[in-house]
Amino acid sequence: MLAADIIGVIERSGFMTSRSYDLIAGDGSALGHLSEEGSTGSWLFGSAASSSFTLRDAHGGLVATMDRPGSMGRFQFVVTDRHGAEAGLVEQENAFFAPQFELRPADGPVMRLTGGSFGGTTWELADAASEELLGRVSQEFAGIGGLLGGTQRFAVRLSPVLAGSARLLALMATICLDYVRDTKKRR
Repeated sequence: MLAADIIGVIERSGFMTSRSYDLIAGDGSALGHLSEEGSTGSWLFGSAASSSFTLRDAHGGLVATMDRPGSMGRFQFVVTDRHGAEAGLVEQENAFFAPQFELRPADGPVMRLTGGSFGGTTWELADAASEELLGRVSQEFAGIGGLLGGTQRFAVRLSPVLAGSARLLALMATICLDYVRDTKKRR
């Protein structure tokens, strides 16, 4: 799943359901599915309650989990691999305007996901130190159903130099981006 050059991330939302995403390859074939585990606290406390996500491959095998501790300000997401080892951290850098993130993988360079300001629909993933471009996340048109239901569709393009937990974190940062944007809309 993580080896694909382009990964489509399609939000699947419904009335009163937890958030979930389908992951597809550039040719439209299924790569996997990410779902938010429901929390009774989230109905009462919103973003102040913690959230958990599970990423599974197309055959249902566990790939990773992501936990978001409850927060009233900037969000932090902890990603663990299928063995339970920490793969890294995705942390929101700003509380206002378009969300920007710092990604700290367990086995790679610190990265930043920036962009999307002033109605822009593209974010760039770069090495935080060298500013080398490592990927791009683009929001795409999700059809009429997307407009009416508020669902999102993203194309994630990652450099072949990204590997291991850095590649996993880059993909998961797209979910973080959508989560933070949706949360800001609800406030």
